[in-house]
Order: sequence, then structure tokens, then C-alpha cells
Amino acid sequence: AIFPAAWLQEIGTLYAIAAHPVRGETHKERLESFYTAQASGYDAFRKRLLQGREQMIQEVVDRADGGIWVDMGGGTAANLEMAGDCAVMSFAKVYIVDLCVPLLEV
Repeated sequence: AIFPAAWLQEIGTLYAIAAHPVRGETHKERLESFYTAQASGYDAFRKRLLQGREQMIQEVVDRADGGIWVDMGGGTAANLEMAGDCAVMSFAKVYIVDLCVPLLEV
């Protein structure tokens, strides 16, 4: 359920996705233009859209065994937060890869 206090953030995120003009000459500039306006509400908005994400993260953690976690498009590090510090520390190495600086800054 969305509480009234979150409605403005939801509306802002929807606007950023659907109507915010995307500007830039390079792919990087266009990505940053698209995601900058929605970065603060990115994780909360997508949590409802990505059903099964938490279960998937738990399955990754269950298989950690000192392996290497490469989170492609991991931007805000929400997947690592879902896993928890103890689980993340069970990996030998963890890499977050994302082209979008505004999401990496969240």
C-alpha cells in the first residue's frame, strides 16, 4: 500500500519515467538525464515492480560460499542491502557495475 506521504514521490518518479525530457549527446549523458530525476525514489518504486527479487537475492546469498558477486546494473546497491552485511561479507569479492552515476550516488 502507498501512504499519502509517498504519493508525491511516486508521481515524481512516474513523471521522470514517462514524461521527463531525456537530454544528452552521449549514451552516458542520456542515462544520467533519465535517472537523475528519479534516483531518490528509484528503489521504492521498483520494489513493487520486481516481484521475486528478494527471493532471488536470498538464493544468491545461500550459494555465496566465498564466491564473487557481480551486480550488473546494481546502481543503488539495493540488492546488497537486501542481502545484509553478514551475507555480503561471505563473498570473496563484490562488484557493483552501473553506467549511471546518479544511481551510484544514492
